[in-house]
Amino acid sequence: MSKINFREWTKNDFDNVREILLSTWIDTYSKIIPAKELKAYLNISCSDEKLNELVNDDFTKGTIAETDYKPAGWLRTNINKTENRFYVVQLYVLPDYQGMGIGKKLMKIAEKEAIQNNYDKIWLGVMSENILSVNWYKALGFIFEEEAPFRMIDTTVHHLIGWKEIKKSTSSVNC
Repeated sequence: MSKINFREWTKNDFDNVREILLSTWIDTYSKIIPAKELKAYLNISCSDEKLNELVNDDFTKGTIAETDYKPAGWLRTNINKTENRFYVVQLYVLPDYQGMGIGKKLMKIAEKEAIQNNYDKIWLGVMSENILSVNWYKALGFIFEEEAPFRMIDTTVHHLIGWKEIKKSTSSVNC
């Protein structure tokens, strides 16, 4: 297996982020949401202007997972001061790299970041139709207690909102 490297994202990674998102969205959601809507949503939500705002936001962090110097995964976290919550906003691993432990390592990075910012829970949302991811998050200890609609252009899907309690011992895990 190739070595997996994790690093903080930069402005040079915007195309990598869009590639990871579009590829995983089409692979995961195209039976629920038309591909043209996925692409349109990507163009709106991940324009250079929007990504520039995120890369410069003190409460948002991005992590790129690479193997053989190629992007393999993406993690975006956010501290929501209004709700006083730490969120994993996006966690995606390209289909060819799934099953290699990249997602779990990205989640450990998120846990470490949450602890460093004095949070004891991580929150996230996942489309309820994405059964594989829902089950994966449940296996990691997430509890889903809320459901909210999520609109992507013309399609509305159910989004489960969940949380996981984290312990300080997580901060000692090496990623």
